[in-house]
Amino acid sequence: ECAEALMPEKCDLWRNARTQDSQGGYEVGDAEPYAGEVACRLTTRSGRQVEAGGAIRTVEEYWLTIPYDQQILPDDRVSHNGLWYVVRSVSDNSYDSAKRVVLGRTS
Repeated sequence: ECAEALMPEKCDLWRNARTQDSQGGYEVGDAEPYAGEVACRLTTRSGRQVEAGGAIRTVEEYWLTIPYDQQILPDDRVSHNGLWYVVRSVSDNSYDSAKRVVLGRTS
């Protein structure tokens, strides 16, 4: 309860549907919700610079904090206050009371 009190916001978690094809691979379908109204806190992570095509650009990233026992995977989608994000990674530095996730913005 104490950790969730520090997560006053709510977000919805979505995952792309995957169906196995005849060659043993997967076809990716539309995203489907798998958890709604999840307690969370979304904060800006300092931007990092990457080189792409000889140019340096700043990549905006965000921290999502959710309850430790909430399932979430890379490439899942997060809906928060009408904006969409994609899970880039789930931090190995998660704590026993909360899970830290790195997000990037999507359109």
